[in-house]
Amino acid sequence: MTGAQCKKIIKSMGFTQSYVARSIGLDPNSLGRYLNGKAELNRSKYYRLLMLLEIDW
Repeated sequence: MTGAQCKKIIKSMGFTQSYVARSIGLDPNSLGRYLNGKAELNRSKYYRLLMLLEIDW
């Protein structure tokens, strides 16, 4: 799943990027870079994000 796809889901769920970042143990700026395609998440953070967004992996 790409950052852009996650960004759409975050918005549709009514979450803020700050809330999501803190929930998965990430700095909000780092999450923003991932969502904008400028960085990647490590495997642990990526799985936490998928779980928070209720996406099967």
